[in-house]
Amino acid sequence: RTPTLADYAQTYLGRLAQMRDAKRPHTVKRERNSLERLKRLMGDLRLRQITPAVIRDYQARRQGEGLAGRSVNIETQVLRNVLTSAVQDGFIPGLPAPWPDKLRETARKRRLLTHAELDRVCKACVTESPTTGQLVADFLRLMAYSGGRWGETLRLRWQDVDFDRRQIHFGADGLSKNGEARAVDFNASLESHLKDMVSRRRPDSVYVFPSPRS
Repeated sequence: RTPTLADYAQTYLGRLAQMRDAKRPHTVKRERNSLERLKRLMGDLRLRQITPAVIRDYQARRQGEGLAGRSVNIETQVLRNVLTSAVQDGFIPGLPAPWPDKLRETARKRRLLTHAELDRVCKACVTESPTTGQLVADFLRLMAYSGGRWGETLRLRWQDVDFDRRQIHFGADGLSKNGEARAVDFNASLESHLKDMVSRRRPDSVYVFPSPRS
């Protein structure tokens, strides 16, 4: 018999765990979390029972629960990934067609911190947490001055910082969001901050942001 979504999701996730190079860990975690939510509303359905109408109903219910369009689209894409795998395994003849359109995504506008606010936050980090506060403050300033993303900034190594060419290289480890590396030219704030950080560099670590525990 055609397995239920809940049963086949376990097969799908188990396969991802074994194919370590197939997807990045954070992607696997996101798919696992999305599948938990999908199973809550349609986990008892057999794969052949998942029709375009069922998917659209799911989208409507999730939005009715207050979920943003982008988040619903991510969950719907995870469902498509699972059903594509089921097609390849021969459990269903093809994907439900026509596949529902993506929901409209509205980006939330976030106010940027002023320089004064950033300074207050970083000073509070150092004051409130003597152990890790300086590390957090350095991390926040580096992202603010370079435009780096959270994950790629956390993975920076000192070999990615080129003081001679006055550039910092993000994604040199091949794990950037789009898989491509990019160089960011120093500005005055970034250069001054990096020079201050390198003067306090831990000699036993190649990372710009090493763990407080060696």
